[in-house]
Amino acid sequence: MIVFWGLAAAMVTVALGLILAPLVRRGELPGRDPQEAALSVYRQRFQELSDDLGRGSLTQAQFEEAREELETALAGDLPTETVPPHTRELPRNWRTALAVSIAVPILSAGGYLWLGATEELGTAMRQTEDEANRRQHLQEAIATLESRLSADPDLGEGWLLLGRTYLALTEPVKATAAFAQAHRLLGDNPDLLIDYARAVAMSHGGRLDGQAAELIERALKLAPEHPGALWLAAAESINRDAKADARGYLQRLAQQLPAGSEQERLVRVQLEQLGEDGAGSTPGAKDAVRLEVQVTLDQSLTERIGPDTTVFVFARAARGPRMPLAIARVRARDLPATVVLDDSQAMTSELKLSNFDAVVVGARASLSGEARAQSGDLEGYTPNAISLTERPSAPIAVTIDRIVP
Repeated sequence: MIVFWGLAAAMVTVALGLILAPLVRRGELPGRDPQEAALSVYRQRFQELSDDLGRGSLTQAQFEEAREELETALAGDLPTETVPPHTRELPRNWRTALAVSIAVPILSAGGYLWLGATEELGTAMRQTEDEANRRQHLQEAIATLESRLSADPDLGEGWLLLGRTYLALTEPVKATAAFAQAHRLLGDNPDLLIDYARAVAMSHGGRLDGQAAELIERALKLAPEHPGALWLAAAESINRDAKADARGYLQRLAQQLPAGSEQERLVRVQLEQLGEDGAGSTPGAKDAVRLEVQVTLDQSLTERIGPDTTVFVFARAARGPRMPLAIARVRARDLPATVVLDDSQAMTSELKLSNFDAVVVGARASLSGEARAQSGDLEGYTPNAISLTERPSAPIAVTIDRIVP
Protein backbone atom coordinates (compact mmCIF):
# COMPACT_ATOMS: atom_id res chain seq x y z
CA MET A 1 0.00 0.00 0.00
CA ILE A 2 2.95 2.33 0.67
CA VAL A 3 4.05 1.79 -2.92
CA PHE A 4 0.60 2.79 -4.18
CA TRP A 5 0.48 6.03 -2.19
CA GLY A 6 4.03 6.85 -3.27
CA LEU A 7 3.08 6.43 -6.93
CA ALA A 8 -0.09 8.47 -6.39
CA ALA A 9 1.89 11.31 -4.80
CA ALA A 10 4.37 11.29 -7.68
CA MET A 11 1.54 11.48 -10.23
CA VAL A 12 -0.09 14.42 -8.39
CA THR A 13 3.27 16.22 -8.26
CA VAL A 14 3.76 15.82 -12.02
CA ALA A 15 0.21 17.04 -12.67
CA LEU A 16 0.77 20.10 -10.47
CA GLY A 17 3.98 20.89 -12.33
CA LEU A 18 2.17 20.89 -15.65
CA ILE A 19 -0.67 23.05 -14.32
CA LEU A 20 1.33 25.59 -12.30
CA ALA A 21 4.18 26.28 -14.72
CA PRO A 22 2.12 28.50 -17.08
CA LEU A 23 0.55 30.30 -14.10
CA VAL A 24 3.76 31.40 -12.35
CA ARG A 25 6.03 31.90 -15.38
CA ARG A 26 6.22 35.49 -16.67
CA GLY A 27 5.41 35.49 -20.36
CA GLU A 28 4.95 37.81 -23.28
CA LEU A 29 2.44 38.05 -26.07
CA PRO A 30 4.36 38.70 -29.31
CA GLY A 31 3.10 41.37 -31.68
CA ARG A 32 2.98 41.19 -35.49
CA ASP A 33 6.25 42.16 -37.33
CA PRO A 34 5.23 44.34 -40.36
CA GLN A 35 8.24 43.27 -42.41
CA GLU A 36 7.58 39.60 -41.78
CA ALA A 37 3.92 40.09 -42.72
CA ALA A 38 4.86 41.61 -46.11
CA LEU A 39 7.36 38.84 -46.84
CA SER A 40 4.77 36.21 -45.96
CA VAL A 41 2.34 37.64 -48.54
CA TYR A 42 5.13 37.75 -51.14
CA ARG A 43 6.11 34.11 -50.51
CA GLN A 44 2.51 32.97 -50.86
CA ARG A 45 1.99 34.86 -54.13
CA PHE A 46 5.32 33.67 -55.55
CA GLN A 47 4.36 30.05 -54.75
CA GLU A 48 1.07 30.51 -56.60
CA LEU A 49 2.92 31.83 -59.70
CA SER A 50 5.33 28.86 -59.54
CA ASP A 51 2.39 26.44 -59.37
CA ASP A 52 0.75 28.09 -62.41
CA LEU A 53 4.04 27.81 -64.34
CA GLY A 54 4.32 24.14 -63.41
CA ARG A 55 0.74 23.43 -64.57
CA GLY A 56 1.31 25.30 -67.85
CA SER A 57 -1.13 28.09 -67.06
CA LEU A 58 1.71 30.61 -67.54
CA THR A 59 4.53 30.74 -70.08
CA GLN A 60 8.06 31.38 -68.92
CA ALA A 61 7.86 34.96 -70.25
CA GLN A 62 4.58 35.59 -68.41
CA PHE A 63 6.05 34.12 -65.23
CA GLU A 64 9.12 36.43 -65.42
CA GLU A 65 6.94 39.48 -66.03
CA ALA A 66 4.65 38.64 -63.11
CA ARG A 67 7.59 38.01 -60.79
CA GLU A 68 9.12 41.43 -61.61
CA GLU A 69 5.77 43.11 -60.84
CA LEU A 70 5.56 41.20 -57.54
CA GLU A 71 9.09 42.23 -56.52
CA THR A 72 8.32 45.87 -57.35
CA ALA A 73 5.18 45.74 -55.23
CA LEU A 74 7.11 44.09 -52.36
CA ALA A 75 9.75 46.86 -52.41
CA GLY A 76 7.00 49.44 -52.01
CA ASP A 77 5.31 47.51 -49.16
CA LEU A 78 8.38 46.88 -46.98
CA PRO A 79 8.83 49.46 -44.17
CA THR A 80 11.89 51.71 -44.47
CA GLU A 81 12.79 51.26 -40.77
CA THR A 82 12.95 48.14 -38.68
CA VAL A 83 10.11 48.20 -36.20
CA PRO A 84 10.52 45.86 -33.25
CA PRO A 85 7.52 43.60 -32.64
CA HIS A 86 5.15 44.89 -30.02
CA THR A 87 5.03 42.71 -26.95
CA ARG A 88 2.79 42.67 -23.89
CA GLU A 89 3.97 41.20 -20.63
CA LEU A 90 1.69 38.71 -18.90
CA PRO A 91 1.26 38.92 -15.13
CA ARG A 92 2.06 36.01 -12.83
CA ASN A 93 -1.11 34.40 -11.39
CA TRP A 94 0.15 33.67 -7.90
CA ARG A 95 -3.27 33.48 -6.27
CA THR A 96 -4.61 31.03 -8.83
CA ALA A 97 -1.44 28.93 -8.57
CA LEU A 98 -1.71 28.78 -4.77
CA ALA A 99 -5.37 27.75 -4.93
CA VAL A 100 -4.66 25.03 -7.48
CA SER A 101 -1.67 23.65 -5.53
CA ILE A 102 -3.90 23.22 -2.46
CA ALA A 103 -7.06 22.03 -4.18
CA VAL A 104 -5.62 19.33 -6.47
CA PRO A 105 -4.04 17.11 -3.76
CA ILE A 106 -7.03 17.52 -1.43
CA LEU A 107 -9.60 16.76 -4.13
CA SER A 108 -7.55 13.84 -5.46
CA ALA A 109 -7.10 12.15 -2.09
CA GLY A 110 -10.61 12.99 -0.91
CA GLY A 111 -12.19 11.73 -4.11
CA TYR A 112 -10.30 8.46 -3.89
CA LEU A 113 -11.13 7.92 -0.22
CA TRP A 114 -14.80 8.65 -0.94
CA LEU A 115 -15.21 6.80 -4.23
CA GLY A 116 -12.27 4.39 -4.22
CA ALA A 117 -11.93 0.95 -2.66
CA THR A 118 -8.89 1.32 -0.42
CA GLU A 119 -9.40 -1.92 1.49
CA GLU A 120 -10.05 -3.97 -1.64
CA LEU A 121 -7.07 -2.40 -3.39
CA GLY A 122 -4.79 -3.05 -0.44
CA THR A 123 -5.94 -6.66 -0.18
CA ALA A 124 -5.54 -7.22 -3.91
CA MET A 125 -2.06 -5.70 -3.93
CA ARG A 126 -0.99 -7.80 -0.94
CA GLN A 127 -2.32 -10.97 -2.60
CA THR A 128 -0.56 -10.11 -5.83
CA GLU A 129 2.70 -9.49 -4.00
CA ASP A 130 2.32 -12.74 -2.01
CA GLU A 131 1.60 -14.73 -5.17
CA ALA A 132 4.53 -13.13 -6.97
CA ASN A 133 6.85 -13.87 -4.04
CA ARG A 134 5.63 -17.47 -3.83
CA ARG A 135 6.22 -18.04 -7.52
CA GLN A 136 9.60 -16.39 -7.35
CA HIS A 137 10.67 -18.66 -4.48
CA LEU A 138 9.35 -21.74 -6.29
CA GLN A 139 11.15 -20.77 -9.47
CA GLU A 140 14.37 -20.26 -7.53
CA ALA A 141 13.93 -23.66 -5.85
CA ILE A 142 13.25 -25.29 -9.23
CA ALA A 143 16.33 -23.63 -10.72
CA THR A 144 18.46 -24.91 -7.84
CA LEU A 145 17.04 -28.43 -8.16
CA GLU A 146 17.48 -28.49 -11.93
CA SER A 147 21.07 -27.31 -11.52
CA ARG A 148 21.72 -30.14 -9.08
CA LEU A 149 20.10 -32.69 -11.39
CA SER A 150 22.19 -31.40 -14.26
CA ALA A 151 25.30 -32.17 -12.20
CA ASP A 152 23.89 -35.49 -10.91
CA PRO A 153 21.26 -36.77 -13.38
CA ASP A 154 20.97 -40.13 -11.60
CA LEU A 155 19.37 -38.59 -8.50
CA GLY A 156 15.98 -40.31 -8.66
CA GLU A 157 14.46 -38.60 -5.62
CA GLY A 158 15.41 -35.24 -7.09
CA TRP A 159 13.49 -35.98 -10.31
CA LEU A 160 10.51 -37.11 -8.24
CA LEU A 161 10.50 -33.87 -6.25
CA LEU A 162 10.87 -31.82 -9.42
CA GLY A 163 7.92 -33.61 -11.01
CA ARG A 164 5.68 -33.00 -8.01
CA THR A 165 6.66 -29.34 -7.93
CA TYR A 166 5.80 -28.89 -11.60
CA LEU A 167 2.53 -30.76 -11.01
CA ALA A 168 1.64 -28.32 -8.21
CA LEU A 169 2.39 -25.43 -10.60
CA THR A 170 0.07 -27.00 -13.22
CA GLU A 171 2.88 -27.59 -15.70
CA PRO A 172 2.02 -31.18 -16.64
CA VAL A 173 4.34 -31.43 -19.64
CA LYS A 174 7.41 -30.68 -17.55
CA ALA A 175 6.05 -32.81 -14.70
CA THR A 176 5.63 -35.78 -17.06
CA ALA A 177 9.23 -35.49 -18.25
CA ALA A 178 10.51 -35.34 -14.65
CA PHE A 179 8.41 -38.32 -13.54
CA ALA A 180 9.67 -40.32 -16.53
CA GLN A 181 13.25 -39.78 -15.34
CA ALA A 182 12.29 -40.65 -11.75
CA HIS A 183 10.55 -43.84 -12.91
CA ARG A 184 13.58 -44.84 -14.96
CA LEU A 185 15.82 -44.51 -11.91
CA LEU A 186 13.52 -45.60 -9.08
CA GLY A 187 11.45 -48.23 -10.85
CA ASP A 188 7.83 -49.09 -10.08
CA ASN A 189 6.55 -47.39 -6.94
CA PRO A 190 2.80 -46.90 -6.33
CA ASP A 191 3.04 -43.25 -5.28
CA LEU A 192 5.35 -42.42 -8.18
CA LEU A 193 3.18 -44.28 -10.68
CA ILE A 194 0.04 -42.43 -9.55
CA ASP A 195 1.71 -39.00 -9.75
CA TYR A 196 3.08 -39.98 -13.15
CA ALA A 197 -0.39 -41.01 -14.33
CA ARG A 198 -1.92 -37.73 -13.15
CA ALA A 199 0.70 -35.72 -15.01
CA VAL A 200 0.17 -37.73 -18.21
CA ALA A 201 -3.61 -37.33 -17.92
CA MET A 202 -3.34 -33.57 -17.41
CA SER A 203 -1.06 -33.33 -20.43
CA HIS A 204 -3.80 -34.95 -22.52
CA GLY A 205 -6.76 -32.84 -21.45
CA GLY A 206 -7.65 -34.94 -18.39
CA ARG A 207 -8.03 -38.19 -20.33
CA LEU A 208 -7.17 -41.31 -18.29
CA ASP A 209 -6.51 -43.60 -21.22
CA GLY A 210 -3.43 -44.92 -22.96
CA GLN A 211 -0.26 -44.50 -20.91
CA ALA A 212 -2.13 -43.04 -17.92
CA ALA A 213 -4.36 -46.13 -17.71
CA GLU A 214 -1.33 -48.43 -17.94
CA LEU A 215 0.39 -46.61 -15.07
CA ILE A 216 -2.75 -46.85 -12.90
CA GLU A 217 -3.02 -50.59 -13.59
CA ARG A 218 0.61 -51.15 -12.62
CA ALA A 219 0.11 -49.19 -9.39
CA LEU A 220 -2.89 -51.34 -8.47
CA LYS A 221 -0.93 -54.54 -9.06
CA LEU A 222 1.75 -53.33 -6.64
CA ALA A 223 -0.71 -51.94 -4.06
CA PRO A 224 -4.29 -53.14 -4.65
CA GLU A 225 -5.68 -50.92 -1.87
CA HIS A 226 -3.70 -47.77 -2.66
CA PRO A 227 -6.24 -44.89 -2.22
CA GLY A 228 -4.91 -42.79 -5.09
CA ALA A 229 -4.79 -45.78 -7.42
CA LEU A 230 -8.35 -46.79 -6.52
CA TRP A 231 -9.65 -43.27 -7.13
CA LEU A 232 -7.96 -42.90 -10.52
CA ALA A 233 -8.98 -46.42 -11.50
CA ALA A 234 -12.60 -45.53 -10.71
CA ALA A 235 -12.33 -42.36 -12.80
CA GLU A 236 -10.78 -44.29 -15.69
CA SER A 237 -13.60 -46.88 -15.48
CA ILE A 238 -16.23 -44.11 -15.57
CA ASN A 239 -14.58 -42.74 -18.70
CA ARG A 240 -14.94 -46.19 -20.29
CA ASP A 241 -18.55 -46.35 -19.04
CA ALA A 242 -17.58 -49.41 -16.98
CA LYS A 243 -19.81 -48.47 -14.04
CA ALA A 244 -19.58 -51.83 -12.29
CA ASP A 245 -15.78 -51.62 -12.18
CA ALA A 246 -15.96 -48.04 -10.96
CA ARG A 247 -18.37 -48.99 -8.15
CA GLY A 248 -16.03 -51.77 -7.05
CA TYR A 249 -13.03 -49.45 -6.84
CA LEU A 250 -14.99 -46.78 -4.98
CA GLN A 251 -16.48 -49.25 -2.50
CA ARG A 252 -12.99 -50.52 -1.66
CA LEU A 253 -11.82 -46.94 -1.26
CA ALA A 254 -14.75 -45.95 0.97
CA GLN A 255 -13.94 -48.77 3.40
CA GLN A 256 -10.50 -47.22 4.04
CA LEU A 257 -11.71 -43.68 4.76
CA PRO A 258 -12.79 -42.35 8.19
CA ALA A 259 -16.56 -42.41 8.53
CA GLY A 260 -18.08 -38.97 8.04
CA SER A 261 -14.90 -37.46 6.60
CA GLU A 262 -14.96 -35.17 3.60
CA GLN A 263 -13.15 -37.78 1.52
CA GLU A 264 -15.71 -40.44 2.36
CA ARG A 265 -18.54 -38.04 1.52
CA LEU A 266 -17.08 -37.45 -1.93
CA VAL A 267 -16.77 -41.18 -2.55
CA ARG A 268 -20.37 -41.78 -1.43
CA VAL A 269 -21.58 -39.04 -3.76
CA GLN A 270 -19.81 -40.73 -6.67
CA LEU A 271 -21.35 -44.07 -5.71
CA GLU A 272 -24.82 -42.51 -5.67
CA GLN A 273 -24.19 -41.07 -9.12
CA LEU A 274 -23.27 -44.53 -10.33
CA GLY A 275 -26.58 -45.95 -9.07
CA GLU A 276 -25.60 -47.55 -5.80
CA ASP A 277 -28.50 -48.20 -3.48
CA GLY A 278 -27.25 -45.41 -1.21
CA ALA A 279 -26.59 -47.55 1.86
CA GLY A 280 -24.09 -45.91 4.13
CA SER A 281 -24.14 -42.60 2.28
CA THR A 282 -23.61 -39.43 4.25
CA PRO A 283 -26.88 -37.58 4.99
CA GLY A 284 -27.25 -34.35 3.06
CA ALA A 285 -24.42 -35.25 0.71
CA LYS A 286 -23.99 -32.78 -2.10
CA ASP A 287 -24.58 -33.99 -5.65
CA ALA A 288 -21.52 -34.40 -7.82
CA VAL A 289 -20.83 -31.32 -9.90
CA ARG A 290 -20.72 -31.43 -13.68
CA LEU A 291 -20.07 -28.18 -15.56
CA GLU A 292 -20.70 -27.86 -19.27
CA VAL A 293 -18.54 -25.07 -20.69
CA GLN A 294 -18.86 -23.51 -24.15
CA VAL A 295 -15.52 -21.99 -25.19
CA THR A 296 -15.15 -19.51 -28.06
CA LEU A 297 -12.29 -17.37 -29.36
CA ASP A 298 -12.79 -13.67 -30.06
CA GLN A 299 -12.54 -13.06 -33.80
CA SER A 300 -9.99 -10.27 -33.31
CA LEU A 301 -7.51 -12.78 -31.83
CA THR A 302 -7.78 -15.64 -34.32
CA GLU A 303 -4.59 -14.70 -36.16
CA ARG A 304 -2.49 -14.74 -32.98
CA ILE A 305 -2.57 -18.53 -32.55
CA GLY A 306 -2.23 -21.57 -34.77
CA PRO A 307 -4.70 -24.45 -35.16
CA ASP A 308 -2.57 -26.75 -32.97
CA THR A 309 -2.31 -24.30 -30.05
CA THR A 310 -3.30 -25.97 -26.79
CA VAL A 311 -6.36 -24.50 -25.07
CA PHE A 312 -6.82 -25.29 -21.37
CA VAL A 313 -10.34 -25.08 -19.92
CA PHE A 314 -10.48 -24.99 -16.14
CA ALA A 315 -12.45 -24.07 -13.03
CA ARG A 316 -10.96 -22.74 -9.82
CA ALA A 317 -12.41 -21.68 -6.50
CA ALA A 318 -13.91 -18.20 -6.41
CA ARG A 319 -12.36 -17.84 -2.95
CA GLY A 320 -9.49 -20.03 -1.88
CA PRO A 321 -6.57 -21.76 -3.60
CA ARG A 322 -5.81 -20.76 -7.19
CA MET A 323 -4.98 -24.32 -8.23
CA PRO A 324 -7.59 -25.59 -10.75
CA LEU A 325 -10.30 -27.82 -9.33
CA ALA A 326 -10.82 -29.40 -12.77
CA ILE A 327 -8.97 -28.97 -16.03
CA ALA A 328 -9.40 -30.20 -19.60
CA ARG A 329 -7.60 -29.53 -22.86
CA VAL A 330 -8.62 -29.00 -26.51
CA ARG A 331 -6.95 -27.63 -29.63
CA ALA A 332 -7.55 -24.20 -31.09
CA ARG A 333 -8.82 -25.80 -34.30
CA ASP A 334 -11.71 -27.30 -32.28
CA LEU A 335 -13.05 -23.90 -31.18
CA PRO A 336 -15.83 -23.15 -30.57
CA ALA A 337 -16.00 -26.26 -28.39
CA THR A 338 -18.07 -27.64 -25.53
CA VAL A 339 -16.07 -29.13 -22.65
CA VAL A 340 -17.28 -30.94 -19.53
CA LEU A 341 -15.55 -30.34 -16.18
CA ASP A 342 -16.16 -32.65 -13.24
CA ASP A 343 -14.46 -34.22 -10.21
CA SER A 344 -12.69 -36.85 -12.31
CA GLN A 345 -10.43 -34.08 -13.66
CA ALA A 346 -9.32 -32.86 -10.22
CA MET A 347 -5.60 -32.56 -9.55
CA THR A 348 -5.87 -33.74 -5.93
CA SER A 349 -8.48 -35.59 -3.92
CA GLU A 350 -9.03 -32.51 -1.74
CA LEU A 351 -9.31 -29.83 -4.43
CA LYS A 352 -12.43 -30.83 -6.32
CA LEU A 353 -15.47 -29.02 -7.64
CA SER A 354 -17.69 -30.80 -5.14
CA ASN A 355 -15.78 -29.25 -2.24
CA PHE A 356 -16.62 -25.66 -3.16
CA ASP A 357 -19.75 -23.54 -3.42
CA ALA A 358 -18.63 -21.15 -6.17
CA VAL A 359 -16.05 -21.21 -8.94
CA VAL A 360 -14.65 -19.06 -11.70
CA VAL A 361 -14.41 -20.79 -15.08
CA GLY A 362 -11.73 -19.80 -17.57
CA ALA A 363 -9.97 -20.83 -20.76
CA ARG A 364 -6.40 -20.12 -21.86
CA ALA A 365 -4.74 -20.59 -25.25
CA SER A 366 -1.18 -21.46 -24.27
CA LEU A 367 1.51 -20.59 -26.82
CA SER A 368 4.02 -22.74 -24.89
CA GLY A 369 1.68 -25.67 -24.28
CA GLU A 370 1.95 -25.24 -20.49
CA ALA A 371 -1.05 -24.72 -18.22
CA ARG A 372 0.59 -21.88 -16.28
CA ALA A 373 -0.18 -18.47 -17.80
CA GLN A 374 2.68 -16.77 -19.59
CA SER A 375 3.00 -13.40 -21.30
CA GLY A 376 1.42 -13.49 -24.77
CA ASP A 377 -1.08 -16.25 -23.99
CA LEU A 378 -4.75 -15.59 -24.71
CA GLU A 379 -7.34 -16.07 -21.99
CA GLY A 380 -10.89 -15.36 -20.89
CA TYR A 381 -13.01 -15.89 -17.77
CA THR A 382 -16.61 -15.84 -16.68
CA PRO A 383 -17.40 -12.26 -15.58
CA ASN A 384 -18.94 -13.51 -12.32
CA ALA A 385 -18.48 -16.48 -10.01
CA ILE A 386 -20.60 -19.55 -10.83
CA SER A 387 -22.62 -20.84 -7.87
CA LEU A 388 -22.44 -24.61 -7.34
CA THR A 389 -25.07 -24.80 -4.62
CA GLU A 390 -27.44 -25.56 -7.48
CA ARG A 391 -26.45 -27.14 -10.74
CA PRO A 392 -26.13 -24.58 -13.56
CA SER A 393 -29.18 -24.94 -15.79
CA ALA A 394 -27.39 -23.83 -18.96
CA PRO A 395 -23.91 -24.22 -20.42
CA ILE A 396 -21.36 -21.75 -19.09
CA ALA A 397 -20.06 -19.41 -21.81
CA VAL A 398 -16.37 -18.43 -21.79
CA THR A 399 -14.86 -16.20 -24.49
CA ILE A 400 -11.09 -15.97 -24.90
CA ASP A 401 -10.85 -12.23 -25.46
CA ARG A 402 -7.65 -10.81 -23.96
CA ILE A 403 -3.89 -11.18 -24.04
CA VAL A 404 -1.88 -12.05 -20.92
CA PRO A 405 0.47 -9.07 -20.28
